[in-house]
Amino acid sequence: MKKLAVLTAVLAVMVGIIFIVNLLQNRKPGPAFFFPAFSPASCAKILFIEREDTSLLVRRGNAWHAVLPRERTSGSRDFLDDYPADSAAVQKALEKIRGLKKENLASQNPQKQAEFEVDTAAALFME
Repeated sequence: MKKLAVLTAVLAVMVGIIFIVNLLQNRKPGPAFFFPAFSPASCAKILFIEREDTSLLVRRGNAWHAVLPRERTSGSRDFLDDYPADSAAVQKALEKIRGLKKENLASQNPQKQAEFEVDTAAALFME
């Protein structure tokens, strides 16, 4: 009777070990983030470039400000016109950028870039 109990215990331990090893081998890593080192708290400015238009968001303390370009008489631009921005909306956008994962790709097919408006003709560039 004792031999049967010992054999059952050994069998149970071996089945448990096999189960754990299989679990560890089959575990897939989660999707990687696009910007793993990005921190919304460390972001001080966001530059938007759309064709010929350029806009800038700048953090001043806890508040964000839209700093818009103003044409100079020489044809160049200065970033001088300053307006308060919706800081909560900017923070929400930064959190969404931080959470972007590589699994969220709409398509890797270059022929669909125009459809998703991520080609150079329709793109909005951000720095």
